Amino acid sequence: MAQPTRGPRPIVSENISDVAAQSVLDGLDAGFTIDEIAPDNGPKIRGEARFNQEGLDEIVALSAQGRPIPGQSLVNDPAQPYMWEQPPEFANPKDALDYMVGLIMQPDAMKQIVGALANGAAVADIAMVMLYTKFTEGKFNPDVLLLLAEPVMYVIMAIGEEAGNTTQGTHAIAVGYYAGRTTQGASAIAIGKLAGETNQAANSILLNATGSAVENTTASSLVIKPIRSAVGTTMLMYDATSGEITHTASPVITGDITLAVTKYYDELFEYIDTKIGSVPIHQPLNLPTLNKIELPKLKTV
Repeated sequence: MAQPTRGPRPIVSENISDVAAQSVLDGLDAGFTIDEIAPDNGPKIRGEARFNQEGLDEIVALSAQGRPIPGQSLVNDPAQPYMWEQPPEFANPKDALDYMVGLIMQPDAMKQIVGALANGAAVADIAMVMLYTKFTEGKFNPDVLLLLAEPVMYVIMAIGEEAGNTTQGTHAIAVGYYAGRTTQGASAIAIGKLAGETNQAANSILLNATGSAVENTTASSLVIKPIRSAVGTTMLMYDATSGEITHTASPVITGDITLAVTKYYDELFEYIDTKIGSVPIHQPLNLPTLNKIELPKLKTV
């Protein structure tokens, strides 16, 4: 049996398991065998408890060099608390859900969600990333976050299922089951179940709430279904320059109006004379349902 080359060295550690492991390694390095270090019978090499102020001071100094306090990462200076340490903006889960749905329905957000789904991201992962981000911003607390997980997943599923599935054009947006599913044109927008499912034209808009397939194959056009048929009190108008849609109860039409009255020319003017009296046709006409219509010229074709 080989003789040990030296005696055991003192080991200082704050962890008893670490002391045991280092003692074994040190004994082997000194030339002791395992049977000598931990024999089944006979005397054993035992650790000796020593209180060394210098060693204790060293351990304290090492612990003070940036070692975090348990839970320190979750809180901040009370004068500058993290957002999640403050009262949440939405304490009511319903209000928080309305807020999340509003964010998800933004065009940029929907485009990113559909892109992530197309690249294989899981619905649950997308939902939890969005919710955790808003939690860190102080929008709601962890309990509300967990309550929102399922409904937010369903919203994402409704946006993404088969939307823009095949050959979607650049900058196109498809929201809804099978919306813009096949060959959706560039910069086209399809919203609703089966909206523009096949060959939607470029730069066109399609809003479908019928539950059945509605297509739009005309470029730079707008299709909306359904629109309720009803007697109204205002007229819908469109500004071709700004693209704004407005309505008014007092429409004013200016410019030339061309009427195809080749056969019933006399009957038309007789009707006008009966309804509004004999007035110059270029003057404003006061009709029962319209406040003012200016007809500078009346042409027949």
